[in-house]
Amino acid sequence: GSETESLVKVMGTLKEAGFKVHCLCIFAEPHEIIKRGVAKEVVDGKRYNRDAAILRKSFDSFAPCIGAANGTFIKLSNLSLG
Repeated sequence: GSETESLVKVMGTLKEAGFKVHCLCIFAEPHEIIKRGVAKEVVDGKRYNRDAAILRKSFDSFAPCIGAANGTFIKLSNLSLG
């Protein structure tokens, strides 16, 4: 969406200014992200996103950002090991 377009634009501006722009994409299963968010709500007293569809949609920005990078890109899984 518009946030992805804005990010790609900023990346372009940085490249034009001579910067090497890297991209780090961190992901996990949406149900796991929601589970972690709910646990964190208890500690922080702040409500986090509980919509798995919105979380999945955020992963759609990975490809445009990787394409806009002129440096290294890493796709990192942040899955629980248990």
